Parts: sequence; C-alpha cells; structure tokens
Amino acid sequence: MSDIRYRAVWQATDTAAQIGAMTFWTDNALLPPNANPMARTAQLCVLAEANGAVVGVSTAQVRSLEILRARLALYRCAVAPEFRRRGVATQLTVRSRQALEAWSVAHPDQQVQGMVCVVRGEALAAKRSQPLWPLSGLGLIGYEASGEQIRVAWFDHSLV
Repeated sequence: MSDIRYRAVWQATDTAAQIGAMTFWTDNALLPPNANPMARTAQLCVLAEANGAVVGVSTAQVRSLEILRARLALYRCAVAPEFRRRGVATQLTVRSRQALEAWSVAHPDQQVQGMVCVVRGEALAAKRSQPLWPLSGLGLIGYEASGEQIRVAWFDHSLV
C-alpha cells in the first residue's frame, strides 16, 4: 500500500482535488445522471491517490439525525475496482474520521458529534457481523428499511 497516498481536503479549496474527484466519479460511473459533479466537490473529505490519479474518494455532509438527536457528518466513500480489497476504504474511513473530528473540534459552533454511514456493497459482507469496527470506531446502530446497516462513530469530544 505504499503506492497509495491519502490527502485530507475537508473544507479546503483545492482545484486539483476537485478535478481529480470529478474524473474519478466520471470514470467509475458513480454519480446519478442528474448530479452536478462540481457541486458534489464541496463534500470532499479525503482522497486516495496512486500514480498521479485519484483511486478513492470520501465525502461528507453535515446533517441532523433526529433519532440520535445529534448533528453528524454523513459519510460515503468509493474506491476504484482495481484498488479494492487493499484496505483503501478502511484508510479513507479512518482518515476521514480524523479530519472530520479535527474540524469539529476547531468549529464547536457547528456541534458535529460524529460521523454516520449506510453500509453498501458486497465487499463488506463479511464485516457486517461485527457490531463494532475498531479501526474506524463505526458501530452498528440500526438498519435501513432496505436492510442496509447504519453505523455511527462518535467523536472523542462528543457529549449526548
């Protein structure tokens, strides 16, 4: 994995990151037809790069989650097929949590308490039986109507 470099870009204006992410999304057909790729770049969190190209992207959107009575960063990530099963998604998740938590500490007025994600993709099937993923801190809190898991990682400074 030494050929993969990770770069936190949460809340940063980084034109190269924006272009790299849009290329990644387009090349991997990851955006719905009506999506605005440039608008989506405002959600960039961490990039995984190899050989001068983006091979993985994480995004986040701050939202209130009523069931938890908290503001959380809604987290998503995607990895290029040829880089899957190499720990890239795990590293994106761990590094995204770090970036989001550091930002939350620096911006207490935003009251962001953690990150939440919906687990999608067959690659994670084996891990779904684990209620807590220790590296990322993501713990199972429930299920979507479709059966997909919902997981939350609380930031260390959070109070509920």
